[in-house]
Amino acid sequence: MRFMTLAFGSALVMAAPSAGAELLRPGEVAPAFVLKVVNADVAKVESFSMKQHVGAAPTSKKSAVLIAFSASFCEPCKAELLELEAMREELAKAEILVVAVGVDTDAEGVAKMERIARELKLSMPLLSDRYGIVSRRYRVDMLPALVAVGADGAVSSSRAGFEAGAAKALARSLLARSLHRARPR
Repeated sequence: MRFMTLAFGSALVMAAPSAGAELLRPGEVAPAFVLKVVNADVAKVESFSMKQHVGAAPTSKKSAVLIAFSASFCEPCKAELLELEAMREELAKAEILVVAVGVDTDAEGVAKMERIARELKLSMPLLSDRYGIVSRRYRVDMLPALVAVGADGAVSSSRAGFEAGAAKALARSLLARSLHRARPR
């Protein structure tokens, strides 16, 4: 099992983007999904449904959902998660929900990702994409990957790979857009 995780991880991180498999782009409709929350005790929810927060008929309307794809074997992912966690409360005030999606495919990797979430003191929901369905639908071929989904359910921005401060910059641009929309004219 460990070999499968390492092989999947290496393929995911090292895969060169191909013409048909790039991360979802702005304007594309973000696929709906429901995933189990691994850190339910901290996040205070058992499962996460994209349709509940954004799209045509959300029950808990958000101005955006920021999805951070991560894995236990990805060191840059930890740094990105820390950047996002540092901004989580500020984003929440602007109705922007941050979730992390762990792409580990075996029980050991999922458990390790849960330990990492505790060590990093993450309060955002950590979702388990153990079968890789969500990461395939979002065309994640490099980690870390970030996808911002607007209230309308369309991707507003996305990026793959790690650069210090990039997650924070993307989150700040979401905040600016959210505040701009909230201002009376």
